[in-house]
Amino acid sequence: MSTISLCPSATREHGPGAKRVLPLLFLTCLLDAAGVGLIVPLLPTLIGSVAPLAIRDAATWGAALVMTFALLQLFFSPVLGSLSDRFGRRPVLVLAMLGFALSYLLLALADSLWMLFLGRALAGLTGASVATAMACAADLGTHGQRTRHFGWLYAGLALGMILGPALGGLLAVHGTTLPLLLAAGLCLLNALLAGLFLEETLPPTRRRRLDPRRMNALRSISGLARQPGVGRLLAVLALVFLGLQAVMVVWPFFVIEKFHWSSAWIGYSLALYGVLAVLAQTLGVNLCKRRLDDARLLRLGLALQGCGLLLFALVDSSFWLVCALLPFALGSLATPAMQGLLSARVPVDRQGELQGVLSSLMSLAAIVGPPLMSGLFHWGSGPLAPLPLAGAPFLAGALLVLAGLVLAWQLRPTGEERSWTG
Repeated sequence: MSTISLCPSATREHGPGAKRVLPLLFLTCLLDAAGVGLIVPLLPTLIGSVAPLAIRDAATWGAALVMTFALLQLFFSPVLGSLSDRFGRRPVLVLAMLGFALSYLLLALADSLWMLFLGRALAGLTGASVATAMACAADLGTHGQRTRHFGWLYAGLALGMILGPALGGLLAVHGTTLPLLLAAGLCLLNALLAGLFLEETLPPTRRRRLDPRRMNALRSISGLARQPGVGRLLAVLALVFLGLQAVMVVWPFFVIEKFHWSSAWIGYSLALYGVLAVLAQTLGVNLCKRRLDDARLLRLGLALQGCGLLLFALVDSSFWLVCALLPFALGSLATPAMQGLLSARVPVDRQGELQGVLSSLMSLAAIVGPPLMSGLFHWGSGPLAPLPLAGAPFLAGALLVLAGLVLAWQLRPTGEERSWTG
């Protein structure tokens, strides 16, 4: 079957092939996630080092730091996405990684809460490395190829979430400064490798003029939502992103409060999640794509994620909590499937804008989600709750993800997607 005209193969038209570019993009995602993963187990300690607080109150400040990053990313991701559509992917990728390196350096030197907020604000301002890498992957092929490309890049992210938290947990005994300096160094290495070796994937013939209207996050979201089949997908994505905030915001505080884990064990749990997610997004995607189109793969992934979140809320021992990581991590099958579905429905010259919109949706979720999830955690682990409900954020997250599953139930593959599954 022929492919739809909106998604011509970049490798037939121009430039570098996927075999030369994907390894560097994989490494970019790996190093980016490793840098983030290094500091996640340290967040309670980092906040406590500048403002000694009870764990429930530290969770509130942690949520505020997440919101600061998200608010800046909301406004600037569409700008960086449009810049990558105009000037190419490589310069934007290098700029983003340099900004991240400086933000980690600020966190390493922080001796007050305002410096922590400044560091997270700078990261949000320049946080476009993964979105730009995804746009590079979208430049490199037809739909079936791109879904596999996205799977490998998300596997790089998951592998980074193995190495980063594990290193963060091991280095936690030396305080917070060394892991943060290491995260800054990883970002500098990433920028250097991209600047020296990454081939540009967007040729001049496929670049477009800057349009200020597409740099407005909400306008850009509404504009893409009018593309056939895109609006429902963006709604699914928004619900899922919001539901997953339960883990992103609350996990380290939850396991300290309920199971008395150390920073090292928090790191090991995130590393285990990363191992399982890598397997899901490489072997799992390749196996499932032989029998399932992206719409079915998305539904399978969302069902697994929803079950995992529900189990997080209900288990009463560390052993069963670790077991619950299995369905939750396998649910990461949904992410490359969602990217593939969206990429197939968006014109080829708007792939950078699409990745900016996805970053903006993540930012909106990270603005709404932290006060919601940290508020539920603060209430559920405090004296006002009718019974101990520290897992309340995970219940809310499960409901949101399962609501996304209901919305996704009516999705059907495009003609191009069907051509890759027979």
